[in-house]
Amino acid sequence: MNWYVKKGDEFTNKKVVKFPFYRAVTSLNNLTFSTALYIHNGVGEVPYLKNEDCKLVATLTSNLSKIPASEFDLVSSPSGTYYKIWYDIEMSFEASISFRLLFKGEVLGVLDVDYGRR
Repeated sequence: MNWYVKKGDEFTNKKVVKFPFYRAVTSLNNLTFSTALYIHNGVGEVPYLKNEDCKLVATLTSNLSKIPASEFDLVSSPSGTYYKIWYDIEMSFEASISFRLLFKGEVLGVLDVDYGRR
């Protein structure tokens, strides 16, 4: 698990947090990705692995199929070749938390979560 925001961090509606991500895929036939977004409700340090104190906030689904294969890194390894697809997820704070998946600056997925109703 990667944790990008911690308890006690202060945010305003002008602050945007950007998370770098990548996916390793062997086939470009299905480039629809779902990214689960969690919060930690437990006491103390956040866990290295998901546990019972982690609650799913939302799932961001994005379709990168319109991106040409030449935009992805082709990696060769002893176990075969795969594509490494780099993208960012941005999180902003207003009346809801907004998440956006960006590939080279282009928005390919958007999700708004009303955290007051969670």
